[in-house]
Amino acid sequence: MSGNTRNYLSLLTAFVMTLSVLSCAKEQDQKSRVISLLGAVNVTRGTEAKRPVVLGEELKENDRIITGPASFVVFSIGDSAVTRIQPESDVVLTSIADMSKIDIGLDKGSVLSKVNKLAKGTGYRVTTPTVVASVRGTLFSVNTDEGTGAVAVKNGRVSVAVKNSDKSLDISEGTTVVFTGEVVTRPMEETEGIILENMEALPADLNMRAEEKRQELNRDIIEKDREVNRKLDEKGVPRTLEDMK
Repeated sequence: MSGNTRNYLSLLTAFVMTLSVLSCAKEQDQKSRVISLLGAVNVTRGTEAKRPVVLGEELKENDRIITGPASFVVFSIGDSAVTRIQPESDVVLTSIADMSKIDIGLDKGSVLSKVNKLAKGTGYRVTTPTVVASVRGTLFSVNTDEGTGAVAVKNGRVSVAVKNSDKSLDISEGTTVVFTGEVVTRPMEETEGIILENMEALPADLNMRAEEKRQELNRDIIEKDREVNRKLDEKGVPRTLEDMK
C-alpha cells in the first residue's frame, strides 16, 4: 500500500469518527433532560412505581410529573424549548420524543415555557382540561385549576383554542387571557411577569454534561427562584393553590 493511500485512509477514518461524534452529540442534544429541581418532584413512568426525579436524568414521553409545595423542576426538550413545572402541579409529557410536535399535558397547576424559534411545520403546545396553547417561539405561562385557567404571554404570540367550543384567539405580547366559564383578555399583571423572570434568566447553554457544571447551573436557577419569591412576597402574592383559594 502506497504512502498516499495510507494517508487517504487515515483521513477518511478520522472524518468518519468525527461525523460519528457529532451525530452522538446531536442525538444527546435532542433528549429531554432535567436541568434543575427543588423540593418534592416525583415521576411515574409506565407501570413503574413513583420515584423522585434526579438532576440530569433523561425524561421520557408519557412520564407523569407531580411537584409538591415550594417545589419545581426545569427540563430542556432538545434544543427546542425549556419547560418549568411550578409547585403543586400535575403534568404528563404527552409528546416530547418528536421535536416537531411537542405537547405538555397540564392537568393541574402551572407550567412556564421558553420556546426557541421553531421551524415551519413544527410546534410546541401546552394542553389543559379547558384550553390548548400553541406556539412556535415565545415565553409564556399556563395555569389551570378546577376548570379555570390563564395564559400569560411575556414575549411573542400564543394561539389559544378553547376546548368544547369554537372559540380561539391569538394572544400578543404583554397580554393574559383568563378562562372562568367566560374568556376575558387583559394586560399581563406585574406579578405574572415577575414569575416568568425565572425563564428569562436561563443561560443559552443548558445541555451541560459535566457534573460540576450541572450542579452550578442548578444552584443558579434555585437562587433566581428565591429572588423571584422575594419579589412576590413584597407584592403580597399567595404562593400555593391553597393560599389562592
